[in-house]
Amino acid sequence: MSDEIKLPSKQELSELPATELGVYALRCALRVQPLLVLLGKPISSYRKAVVTLSKLSENLVYGDSTYSANNKASEAAMTARSTAARTATVAKASNAAAHVHPNAAAAAAAADAAVIATTDTSAEGAFRCARAAVASVKARSTPQDQSIANTVYASRKDFELLANLKTITTDASEAGPLGDLWHGSTPDWYIEAKAKYDNTIAEWEGELKESKGRDLAQEVMDSLFEMPVFPPNPAIELYIDPGDAKKETIQSVLECLSDLHIAAGGFGLEFNADDMNIKAMEGVTK
Repeated sequence: MSDEIKLPSKQELSELPATELGVYALRCALRVQPLLVLLGKPISSYRKAVVTLSKLSENLVYGDSTYSANNKASEAAMTARSTAARTATVAKASNAAAHVHPNAAAAAAAADAAVIATTDTSAEGAFRCARAAVASVKARSTPQDQSIANTVYASRKDFELLANLKTITTDASEAGPLGDLWHGSTPDWYIEAKAKYDNTIAEWEGELKESKGRDLAQEVMDSLFEMPVFPPNPAIELYIDPGDAKKETIQSVLECLSDLHIAAGGFGLEFNADDMNIKAMEGVTK
């Protein structure tokens, strides 16, 4: 691969019809989608979003670009992006383990690529999506790594193939006219990450199905056996008088508490509300 290879410009991409711009952007996003599991085992909303995006992508690559499919995929990607970006921001400002920030930054950029791919079929959108994919790879790459060059090469090759097709395609799959996602330049990190991604998605999907199938009474009974009478870490009770504060303001306070938990080495908090209280459930700690 030549060092002169660059991502297609917005002007070049404007030569493609909207349908093929969507194909181009989707394949850019798919190259970094495995990086979404780099957060380990984060809060359930993130896991659900990534699993949803994974399942919808299986149809989107074959041309299922219906409003419903794209809308659900974009919502899932936005949820993933929000959580990963917040984790990256807090990890960078704290003394979190060295791998936490780059992993979270890579996941956030990968989610950003997915958001763009499912919401914007313009040349500008395709250009931004390709750049987000490169940013995702760059976040986790070492200076000597050729992954960035491989990503740029694959994106350029997709564009050239699309520009020379005689008929418009909606097929972004590897079985379609564009073929191999990496065009023979598959980086080592992708092979390893894709295997981990497939296993993690299956694990998260199983956890979510199990959780959905359990009723509240069963969860309460199980908790009697799972939770120790005297927990190793004392619970923290925090009283906040909301006064006349808006819902958005209260939400912002709770998000800050979750960020503080991340900074202390955890992976955020989930909040469940009843008529009187809001209970914080811990995500996954280090």
